[in-house]
Amino acid sequence: MKKLSFYFIALLIPFVLLLSIEGVLRIIEFREPQPLFIEATGQAGYLMPNEKVIQRFFPSANLAPNVSPDTQFFRQSKSPDSLRIVVQGGSTAAGFPYGRWGSLSGMLQQRFKRLYPNKDIEIINTAMASVNSYTLLDFVDEIIQIEPDLVLIYAGHNEYLGIMGVGSAYASRGGRSANLLYLALKDWQLYRMVESLYYGFAASVEQNTESDQLNDRTLMARIAKDKDIPLNSDIFHAGIAQFEGNLSLILDKYEDAGIPVVIGDLVSNEKDLIPFSAINALAGEEIQEITLMGSTQHRELISNLRHVIDNDLSNNLAADYFKLGHGLLMSGQENKAKQAFIDAKDHDTLRFRAPSEFNRIIEALSDRPNVYLAGVQEAFVADSPEGVIGSKHMLEHLHPSVRGYFILANAYVDALILNDLLPEPANNDLQGAWQEQPVTLADKLYGNFKVERLVSDYPFTTEKKNVILPPSDSLESSALKKRVDGADWLTINQDLLRAYQENRNLPEAAKVAGLMADALPNNTQLTFIAGMLYKQINNLPLSTHHLLRAVNLNPENLQARLSLAQNYFQLGNKARSLMQLEQVKRQQPDHPQVDQFIQMVKDH
Repeated sequence: MKKLSFYFIALLIPFVLLLSIEGVLRIIEFREPQPLFIEATGQAGYLMPNEKVIQRFFPSANLAPNVSPDTQFFRQSKSPDSLRIVVQGGSTAAGFPYGRWGSLSGMLQQRFKRLYPNKDIEIINTAMASVNSYTLLDFVDEIIQIEPDLVLIYAGHNEYLGIMGVGSAYASRGGRSANLLYLALKDWQLYRMVESLYYGFAASVEQNTESDQLNDRTLMARIAKDKDIPLNSDIFHAGIAQFEGNLSLILDKYEDAGIPVVIGDLVSNEKDLIPFSAINALAGEEIQEITLMGSTQHRELISNLRHVIDNDLSNNLAADYFKLGHGLLMSGQENKAKQAFIDAKDHDTLRFRAPSEFNRIIEALSDRPNVYLAGVQEAFVADSPEGVIGSKHMLEHLHPSVRGYFILANAYVDALILNDLLPEPANNDLQGAWQEQPVTLADKLYGNFKVERLVSDYPFTTEKKNVILPPSDSLESSALKKRVDGADWLTINQDLLRAYQENRNLPEAAKVAGLMADALPNNTQLTFIAGMLYKQINNLPLSTHHLLRAVNLNPENLQARLSLAQNYFQLGNKARSLMQLEQVKRQQPDHPQVDQFIQMVKDH
């Protein structure tokens, strides 16, 4: 018995020693932990996504790309009356190039103000550029902890070349099993210490020099070099297995937590972007020539290209399918053209766009219990000329235009209502909602500049080009210059709000004030100003949304209550109007007009 105890203690000693070292490392915080959510600076009782969270996937902070979730505040303690929605995804879900207000969450937040003006809906966006299903999987447990009522996912384009993707510059060796093991180990300080020691010894002067030289390149340019992944290759199928396996694990976790998930199928530029791997084989002038051909020439082109493709004579299938798509489109064969464009994308070996197989995976997984499909592709096609997605909705390879982001969000709205995850709204005016889209003139100009910078480098062009700022001859172009020079969004928009009000540009002033109020959710003054500006332009649904928030933030604001009561009266909601007026009477019994207003509402 003593001998058995001795062996047991001897076996236990290494584990106790390791746990002791781990405990010491945690006490001294050898490596600063990077949780998904942190306390919001200067906003008591609020949390925000951690701008440094990407660092947890790298052995040191200086190896991590400069990407982060957008700054947004949400209540640490979820209100029992609120609906909390969390968004997961990559750069499209994050709203590139417009940022928070062009994103899926920003567009949805603006839609919900009109659709459900009296409902408290929080939308928390955890999306950021360069991440794929590994990052989404790693975030799930922390998302569950903040008790969301719904999770929305739009992801898949970064699966090959995103962080830890099978073809990425940020990939680990050892495949998916090694990556999943890494996700399990990385939160241990002992592992972080060993990892830091290893990378400290492995780092070379050449690597550091190369990193310094690449600092002025776009992230895509840094990732893209020598990353060809042919269709049906081993690495191509590894990416499919990675996406399907990780997405299944994500849905398993949400299913166990009883949280519904809405996942959108994927869209990208089909007809107005030359496949990346075909840039050297296909010039834009060739496509222009196809559009100018006559019908006989189109038939000859289609016949020749089909012969080349069917007989394996092609030197670049992506280029040939892309030309075939344009030939078919010009000859009026839209459905066949669409399939040719999809084939061109699938044969594009530089995989910044998800292959069509991913949509089949998403559709199959949406048949699971409590998982719902947002028909993003169907919505884009319905809004596209000739049913083929192009530059009307896409700025480059896959990031939507303002119109594209609006359509993306609407696909999720439709899915939420169709599947009874949200009630049927009283007024679902799509055209009115489009007029209220939340991307300001200044944010749109800044977004256009970011896109110009992106497409000025590889893989969009073989030689890097300089991007020049436009002249500062308007409020918005001056704001762009300040933004590029490092001024923060809030300061710039405070200046714009003041200028728009002075110039009596009330629609743009109301939009800017509304977004600032959303950015600072406990700022009573901004919320009240937004409500009154929307009231001045007679946008009663948005005015009502902000005035109700103003009253909830500051119940003593009688001007906000009276204005809110007037809004409800004009919208035909007598009961809510009376409720606000009677509250004014309780707070100020000698108010000179409140009795008159109450009688007026009762008489109608």
